[in-house]
Amino acid sequence: MKNKLLISLWRLKWLIACIFVGILYFSTIAINAENIPFTDDLALLSSLYDIHHELDWTLKIKTLFSLHNEHRLVIPRLIIIVLYYIQDQHVNVMWWIVVGNALIFPVLYLYFKSGFTNYNILFFIPVLFFALQPMHYELMYWGMASIQNIGVLVLSSLSFYVLIYTKNNLLALLIAVLAAFTSVNGLYVFIIGIILLFYKRDLYSSAIWILAGCGTAFFYWQGFSLDENTGKGFQESFHIIKFTATFISLVGGIIYTQTVPILSLVLGWLLILFFTAISYYRLILQPIEVNNRQLFFLSCLAFIFLTIAAISLGRDPGSVLVVSRYKIYSALSISLIYSLLIDYIYKYRSFFRAILFSSLLFWIVSYSRYNGQFKSHTRLLFAHFFNWKYSDILDVSPPFTANYYADHWRKLYASGQYIPPEGVEEKCKKMILQVNAKQYINTFSFIVNNVITINPIRLAFNDYYVVSKVDKKIAIYPLHTDSFYQTLFSPATAIYSASMNTSYWIQDSKGPLFIVQLN
Repeated sequence: MKNKLLISLWRLKWLIACIFVGILYFSTIAINAENIPFTDDLALLSSLYDIHHELDWTLKIKTLFSLHNEHRLVIPRLIIIVLYYIQDQHVNVMWWIVVGNALIFPVLYLYFKSGFTNYNILFFIPVLFFALQPMHYELMYWGMASIQNIGVLVLSSLSFYVLIYTKNNLLALLIAVLAAFTSVNGLYVFIIGIILLFYKRDLYSSAIWILAGCGTAFFYWQGFSLDENTGKGFQESFHIIKFTATFISLVGGIIYTQTVPILSLVLGWLLILFFTAISYYRLILQPIEVNNRQLFFLSCLAFIFLTIAAISLGRDPGSVLVVSRYKIYSALSISLIYSLLIDYIYKYRSFFRAILFSSLLFWIVSYSRYNGQFKSHTRLLFAHFFNWKYSDILDVSPPFTANYYADHWRKLYASGQYIPPEGVEEKCKKMILQVNAKQYINTFSFIVNNVITINPIRLAFNDYYVVSKVDKKIAIYPLHTDSFYQTLFSPATAIYSASMNTSYWIQDSKGPLFIVQLN
């Protein structure tokens, strides 16, 4: 009996490996998720409060469809409203994070169903290694970012799948509209869908999609202001060389390092070359009317490339590649290129083994390198909560928006609808006691372009915060250590530093900063 069980398990070894990768990824998220809103989470939290308390249904709907930067976050707002009522009218950001990150699994299911059902599941494992790892760690602890960015990936992939495999063009169109009202890049689904329909010579459906796309875009941009609703990158002049370098680098961003940044540029060139060659071969030389699998993967990859192009506008490679949430697009780029080439990879097993080993190595290094970011973020969330509760400071601009968010958060907190994580308030009191007792380490800092930088300092491993104190107001910010390799070979101490915008601190604070150790 035991031998039979072992034989059965051995036959299922690759399925078990896939399940293990998924469970490890999801467990990492569930363990580290916390009920403290982070940056744009406060926008959803404030919208939730306004929609719930507004008596006029016209104003409720207006808030639901209102702009947040360049996005109309209708679907993310609806998701958190549903979660709010499921949880007996309580706000729990932890569940935003869990639900948002769970959406990656439908995306991967569509990839598997479309391209890997005729292969041993072993061949799907590299896709999981590339996608289910913490390089895009911001999405793994940021509720709104995960619901928005991964949500639009689900809806875009589902729209292409329905359009290509079921030929239900109206259902695919409805999903495209939902994608647009999840994140602004969802509008790209219309562009790709229209091209697909023209390629299939379905002129009637193409016309419907064009009308619906134009109508959606017209409504979407009503009231939009470039000055008020976008970051400064969109307002800068366009530089083709900088844009191209940023775009290509982000496509290959999974191997980005500040030490050798050209690696991501080289990988990006290779992935774009593969995409261009496959598209030309399948769409021009050998049309793929019967190969829905490759048409689906090409559509998904085109959507990701268009998204990366939008991210790259007005930005340089360094500023984009340090933003971890964008790496989900880099990871899926290489996953989709691999999926497009699976027929050829299957024929050359030695090539597949090299890819499997490389993806496994990437997966291991990614967990080793980025898993520590969750602890750093926990400390940042604590500082975020402390500054809000005790000094009315939020790391949000402009000040009017910060005050608006802080006020709504405080109302939910006062009513008992928001309950902070256990132990956080006790930790806040301990911080105040240590600051008032002057149990701190002196430090030095300098200001350049409204950014305060704390001089690097070597300290024993512990929990450190830089503190600014004016009268009874206190603002704190966590110190962090960046060097993974230095930490690896010097386990007793590390070099700590921090940089933050001056707007984060108490207004008109010009006093010295100091460091507090919080055990």
